Amino acid sequence: MRRLCTSAFERLACGPGDYAIWRSRTGAEIWFHVTGERDDQGQLTDREIVGLTPFFEGLSDVAVEVTEAIVRPGENLFEGAFHAWVDPDAETGTGVHPIVFDAVDFAAHCDREMPFLARAKLTGFARALRVLDGDDLSAAARAGSSARAFLAVGLFTAKSNHDVNAQPSSNAMLTGQVVEYSKRTNEETGAAFHWLLVRCGDQTFDILADPGIVKGNIAVGSMVEVATMFFGRIY
Repeated sequence: MRRLCTSAFERLACGPGDYAIWRSRTGAEIWFHVTGERDDQGQLTDREIVGLTPFFEGLSDVAVEVTEAIVRPGENLFEGAFHAWVDPDAETGTGVHPIVFDAVDFAAHCDREMPFLARAKLTGFARALRVLDGDDLSAAARAGSSARAFLAVGLFTAKSNHDVNAQPSSNAMLTGQVVEYSKRTNEETGAAFHWLLVRCGDQTFDILADPGIVKGNIAVGSMVEVATMFFGRIY
């Protein structure tokens, strides 16, 4: 990690210090949290790595209205999440569904007046991924349910927790159609992973999955059910 941080030449300055961004050829990224004192040229000296956040720069491009910054106990000043509405209505601000995502650039945006409109790269790091078969789709059709659905599970988990200080997580469940897919290998670790671009409603999300958690054979056009944590970058 120290070697990758040293080779991370791209910097994003923020209140606590700098995000030092390492980028893989596969799209995988690490956003290092670096503190220190700034010199007359604005560069950090006596730098120290205090944390990091993983990310993946994919093809998602989602309109959001960010409504709330979420700071959880134990996180450093670079870390945090945002509550947002996906594809917000111009008049009401309410979108098609809410989402909570851990923001890799949280410290660069958390002090903005809210709500604010933005676009975001949104990537799900899957905890479970299942390719749906014909029986699953037939059962959904008989039940009258949509084959494309999104549920911000982390919001409901926080509300059901008896701890009044509990903060929402970025956990979500989604069902959607694979519109692009490839299997990639991280050049630093030699580990393989699946990348999917999944359409859920009118939006597409990047999804990453360890091959060991995938059930079924992924293909373009297939329907998948994903339990995931969302990470995002605002731009």
